[in-house]
Amino acid sequence: MKLKISASIQSEEGIQLLLKRTEDLHLDGLEGVKSVSYELDGQGFPSLKHLHIQNSLEIRYIVDSTMLSPIVAFPFLVSLSLDNLNMLEKICNGQPVAESFIKLRILKVKSCPMLKNLFSLHMQRGLLQLEEISIIDCEIMEVIVAEESGGGADEDEAIKLTQLRTLTLEYLPQFTSVSSKSNAASISQTRPEPLITDVRSNEIASDTGVGTPMTLFNKKIEFPNLEDLKLSSIEVEKIWQDQPGELSYWFVRLTSLIVEGCRNLKYLFTTSMVESLAQLKRLELCDCVSMEEIIIKNGLGEEENVRGMMLPKLEFLKLKGLPNLTRFCTGHLIQCCFLQELWIEDCPALKTFISNSLSTDAVANNQFEETNSTLFDEKVAFSNIEELHILGMDNLNMIWDTEFHSDSFCKLKVLWVKQGNKLLNIFPPNMLRRFQNLKLLMVDYCASLEEVFDLRSLMNEKESHVVTAFKLKNMYVWNLQKLKKVWNTNPHGILSFQNLHLVNARNCPSLKSLFPASVALGLPQLEELNLYRCGVEEIVAEEERLGEAPKFVFPKTSSFILWGLRKLKSFYPGRHTTEWPVLKKIDVFRCNEVPVFDLEQDQLGIQIQQPLFSFEKVIPNLEELYLNVKDAVKVCQGQFSADLFHKLRVLKLQCFDDASAEFPFGILNRFQNMEKLVVTTGYFKELFPCQLVDEEEHNLARIRFLGLWNLPYLEKIWNQDLRVDQLLQNLETLEVSSCDSLINLAPSASTFGNLTALHVWDCKALKYLVTSSTARSLVQLSVMSIEGCEMVTEIVASNGDEAGNEIIFRKLQSLKLDCLESLTSFCSVDFTFRFPCLTEVIVTNCPKMMTFSPGILSTPKLRKVWLSEEKDKGHWKRDLNITIQQLHI
Repeated sequence: MKLKISASIQSEEGIQLLLKRTEDLHLDGLEGVKSVSYELDGQGFPSLKHLHIQNSLEIRYIVDSTMLSPIVAFPFLVSLSLDNLNMLEKICNGQPVAESFIKLRILKVKSCPMLKNLFSLHMQRGLLQLEEISIIDCEIMEVIVAEESGGGADEDEAIKLTQLRTLTLEYLPQFTSVSSKSNAASISQTRPEPLITDVRSNEIASDTGVGTPMTLFNKKIEFPNLEDLKLSSIEVEKIWQDQPGELSYWFVRLTSLIVEGCRNLKYLFTTSMVESLAQLKRLELCDCVSMEEIIIKNGLGEEENVRGMMLPKLEFLKLKGLPNLTRFCTGHLIQCCFLQELWIEDCPALKTFISNSLSTDAVANNQFEETNSTLFDEKVAFSNIEELHILGMDNLNMIWDTEFHSDSFCKLKVLWVKQGNKLLNIFPPNMLRRFQNLKLLMVDYCASLEEVFDLRSLMNEKESHVVTAFKLKNMYVWNLQKLKKVWNTNPHGILSFQNLHLVNARNCPSLKSLFPASVALGLPQLEELNLYRCGVEEIVAEEERLGEAPKFVFPKTSSFILWGLRKLKSFYPGRHTTEWPVLKKIDVFRCNEVPVFDLEQDQLGIQIQQPLFSFEKVIPNLEELYLNVKDAVKVCQGQFSADLFHKLRVLKLQCFDDASAEFPFGILNRFQNMEKLVVTTGYFKELFPCQLVDEEEHNLARIRFLGLWNLPYLEKIWNQDLRVDQLLQNLETLEVSSCDSLINLAPSASTFGNLTALHVWDCKALKYLVTSSTARSLVQLSVMSIEGCEMVTEIVASNGDEAGNEIIFRKLQSLKLDCLESLTSFCSVDFTFRFPCLTEVIVTNCPKMMTFSPGILSTPKLRKVWLSEEKDKGHWKRDLNITIQQLHI
């Protein structure tokens, strides 16, 4: 039986009876209780298996064994979770009676600022089944196990949690060690030659000084079955002893180690410790600002020991936010035969993965590495790696050396390189064939990169007749300011890229063409081609040996997007033909130097310039079409068969840059199955200034989505006399963006009975969203968002209705109000508002909003008002009006 209880319960006899029988108990905001077991159940909860306690300001102990007649407490408890207990001092005060907590397997503690330890050494002896410990955000937590005074414990007794498999320690600024007993032993222990780190020689060296840093784990602590260890934001200087000895055997089952925000750690392992990590599969190191090396040598003369170091089962490695990391380790070879995924991010000092600084002349060697270093060379053996992510490495000169381990990186499938501003190339030119299994390539923000694939050395090979088929499917090249070519020469069949499905280039101003001709002629799998804001003059570079009028066939290309290619003059500079048998979407925007379709001819009927597409060949299969004003007018005026446009569902009309341009209503007659209409980038003052004729009305009635974007002079969508809203009764989504002159969305009497989503943002002149009469018609509306409309004072404005009238948003589930500087309320009139389905309200940057609505307000399902879209901060105080008021206190 489960039982959830809040507030004070001591006086409730029925609840007291339930407490003795329940197996799953959740206590939230409990009042008037200082000791849970003693005050709530004098029999020690004999049936309870799961206990969760949170949000109490009075609880000091879970069990108080100092009370008269102590009893066995929680004998069958399996999981204990304690969260936000501000006064909790101990889980068990005094020595618990034998058999207490003996079944406990999971212990989680979070946000208990007065708790210094979890349990005593005496209590720890009885926790034979404990499998998981999690301690998070406890400000003065020092240890897990505390040796209490007068305990009479054997000085050599180890802390044994033999079944512990998961240990999580996060945000514990005072934490020093697992056990105070082991700490005391460490401090008092005399060592003739304490070990300290000598960073200059990259090893642990002897020193006769004192003050050896305490370690998190030592030989007094035994966790022989520990599998998952996570350490976050703790201040220890060492996790384990430099000479672990028997300690190594306590971690032989460790499979996952995550270390985050431990700012005092300079290294993670010694070489002798690594030998015991044969089961380690996942290793993550993040935001450890002092970390200089991951694995460091134990002492002098260990060169032979690090020649063949292995992490035999490591599958995932992540190094992130380590500003002082200079190398993973020092030695001759590291083998990670099962490593599949490697992340290196924001490690600016890391230039070579394995340093070869074992030579006596370390200074000269470091200078050589500084100028000639590569991240991976022959000392790295990653034979099964499939994903490699290198991000934020601005000082990296080269990723790969021209020679490296024979089978390394041959199985690489994913490569993402970002912010490598010194990189001149991605792949070593003479080893390009090694990466033929690559399927996803992403290169982003590499300021010096001029080419992605360097093919010149391949073209000079004697066996150049051998064709290598790359498996590359998706390629992204973004924000590469100096990129001139993706392929620096035409591969002429030496390399095949016939598996390409998607090519996406963005913000590459020096890129003159995308494909060499031989590559473009062999793209049978290409599905999407997307180019944004590049210096491209032709999509395919001219090739003399092709002869006259080459034919480019793209049998699977369904989407073709070109945005902001202001220098584009042609698909191919010479005479040519193209075929696009399955093309469904064409979106060409701001490519003014090239005609999109063959709709423009001179007076003799001769095509002036070869266009990108033949209109009548591609239109029959198109489902989405984006037209500029010139092409839209020609489509209206052209002589086309009635069924030519039968598949078209989405129409976007754009670039009406002439102030005298009018909306081409005739185009509605062409696209009789159109369901989505978007109008963008125009100078219209009114979208529908005149009455529509019968056929236009009929086609407008089919529209389910209407988008009006970036129409700065649009004052109104239609005149009140036209009642266009009656033609838009099937409209389900309305999006209005960056219409700076728009006064209102629709005339006051408009209705939208099927509208389900309403999104308005960045409309500077808008003062309200809808009138009260329009609001009553929004019976299907489920999502409403208003953002960045600086003049909006209310969402719903009265159009003469009497105060007290009821407005019901029957299906509204989500409401977002963001960056509305003038908003004072949802509605200033005291209407009765009912929101029976509202579950999400987001209010951000609305400084003048002091109340939601002055009238009666009903939101039965609403539990929180969120202050960000990420939903990391939420508030609730009795009702929506009071909650909004509290946001400004």
